[in-house]
Amino acid sequence: MLVPKIQNAAMDENTKISARLIDAVVNNKINDLTQREITQIKRKFFEVDDWTKNITTLQLFCNSMLLFDFDELVLFVKKLEKTCKGKLMKLPFNTQKIIASICINYFHNCYTNDCSRNCQIFCVNSSFS
Repeated sequence: MLVPKIQNAAMDENTKISARLIDAVVNNKINDLTQREITQIKRKFFEVDDWTKNITTLQLFCNSMLLFDFDELVLFVKKLEKTCKGKLMKLPFNTQKIIASICINYFHNCYTNDCSRNCQIFCVNSSFS
């Protein structure tokens, strides 16, 4: 299996965390992540100056949104919105794609958590571009 090989290889911590997370998401084993692993993933957002401007943490957020409770997601998405408002179209295309994926995941979480009202407000009141 690839994930154990990555975990034992001389790779940076972000790669190891991302590999474990992606494996858990793809194989529908998100609940198998330990609290330590979840905390480690969430901590990454506070280890950079501004996670909303860092491509690695944007990707990590996109892949880890299932680990956050809905209130946490709202705070993170609002932070992202504040950072990107009026600037989205000026960002590199790869960054735009990640932000679009984050929005899709957020809307999915709204639906899953029966918080569609929050998403409707978000859609109407916010504009990333």
